[in-house]
Amino acid sequence: MIVTTVNYLEENDTIARFRHSIDTRNLKFYALDLYELFQYNDVLELEIAVQRAIRACKALNLKVRCHFLPVFRDLDGQLVSDWRLSATAYRLVIINGNPSNPLVAKVQLEVLKHPFTLKDMI
Repeated sequence: MIVTTVNYLEENDTIARFRHSIDTRNLKFYALDLYELFQYNDVLELEIAVQRAIRACKALNLKVRCHFLPVFRDLDGQLVSDWRLSATAYRLVIINGNPSNPLVAKVQLEVLKHPFTLKDMI
């Protein structure tokens, strides 16, 4: 008789790693790139926009882990915290930025140029 043992912890870890790679495959953007692009004065301003965007995803019942991933990156020899973002998250972070920022306000205005009614949303 041949007995095969399976290490379920390893199998579960493998499945978890596979699930993580599937969930994060579309995270092609970095939040700190928006910091530079939108000329934010403070990283906290960007973090507030990220947190608002995460709350929007939760309100829409989107899987946050498929759109946001906290990471550490090496920028100019310094280890900094950042977020990897999906295209949806990237856009949500932009429109949830500080409206006092002229570039953010311009993007928000562009969104309004596309007519919609609340009836379309419900």
